[in-house]
Amino acid sequence: MIKLSQDIIIKQLPEDFLVKEVPHLPIELSTYKKQDCITILWVTKKGLTTFEVIDFLCFKLALDNRDVHCEGLKDEDGITEQVMSITKILSKSDIELINVKENHKSKTYISISILGYAKTHVNEKNLHGNVFSVNLRNLNTEVVNQIYTKNQKPAEMAFLNYYDQQRFGLPGGPFLTHLIGKSIIQNRWDVAEEYYSKSGNQKIDQKNTKDKPTLKSINPAKLQFFLGAYDSYIWNNQLSEMIGSKQRLEIFSSHEVNTFNKLINQSIPLLLKSKGHSIDSNYQINTIEKSRASIVFTTIFIEQPVTDTLNIDRYSIRVHFFLPKGSYATMIIKQYLKLIV
Repeated sequence: MIKLSQDIIIKQLPEDFLVKEVPHLPIELSTYKKQDCITILWVTKKGLTTFEVIDFLCFKLALDNRDVHCEGLKDEDGITEQVMSITKILSKSDIELINVKENHKSKTYISISILGYAKTHVNEKNLHGNVFSVNLRNLNTEVVNQIYTKNQKPAEMAFLNYYDQQRFGLPGGPFLTHLIGKSIIQNRWDVAEEYYSKSGNQKIDQKNTKDKPTLKSINPAKLQFFLGAYDSYIWNNQLSEMIGSKQRLEIFSSHEVNTFNKLINQSIPLLLKSKGHSIDSNYQINTIEKSRASIVFTTIFIEQPVTDTLNIDRYSIRVHFFLPKGSYATMIIKQYLKLIV
C-alpha cells in the first residue's frame, strides 16, 4: 500500500494495480514446427517479481536462467501480465502441471499459457510498453470532485520521466539497490554483499536453493538490474537539476527530485543522454552511454467514482493509461495528482 497526497491510497489490494504488457512477438510465432526450439508464454502473476517467476520456471523445468527471457521486468505489487520465452518445447499438459493455484496464505500465484512456438527468444528491446489500470482509494468528496468532475474527458498529458521507488528497493524499503550497484561499479564487492543482504533480495533469491546466494551466484540479469538502479539514481538527479524548480517530489527518504506544474513553461531536451554501466561474464564493468526520454506523454482515462469498500466514508476511482517501456505508473500517478488535486 502506498499513501499519496491528500491521503490517497494506491496498491491497497493487488487488484488495485493491474499491468498488461504490449509486447512485440517473433514474426514466425506459430503452432509447433520441427525447427522450433522455444516456447512463447503468457504469464500472469500476483505478489511475485519477474525474477521470482524466472527462478520458478528454472526450478520446475530444470532450466538455466539463461534459458528464460522476457521483454520487461515487473515488480510484485499488483497483478501483472507479460510475455516470456523458454528454451524448451512445452505442451498444454506440461502447462497444467506447472500452473500453481493461488496460495491463500501468501496471496501469490503464477498462471501460464502458451502463445506459440518460435526459433528466437523475445527480447527486452522490443517491448512497446504497458497498459495500466490503477484504483485510487480513500478519496474524500472534495478530491473526488477535483479528479472526476474536472477531468471526465480523456486527458492528454505530459510528465517527467523519473524512475520511482520500485527501481530502488522492495515495497516498503529499504531502498538500497542503487547502493548495491554503486558498490559493484566501485569494485567494493564486500560492501555490495552487505547491502544485498540488508535489501531483502538475498532472502528472496534463496527460495529455490539450499545455498545462501551471493551476488556472483545469482541470475546475471539481476546483477545488471542493480547496476541499472544506480544509473537510474543518477538519471533522476540529472533530470531534477535540469528542471531546477522549488517544487519537490520524494522518491524515497533522502532522494527527492524537482518537478513543476506546467511543462509549457520549461525548455528541456526531449531526449537526454547519461552514463550507464554494464557487467560482463568476468564481472568487468563497462561504461556505456544511455539515452532516455525526459518527458513521457499519455492519455488518462477516468472511470466514474464508486464507494470505497475498504475505507469508511470514502470513494475510489479507477484510472487507465498506456506508458512506453521503462516509465513508471506510480510516478505518473504522483505527478498527475500534483497537477489536479
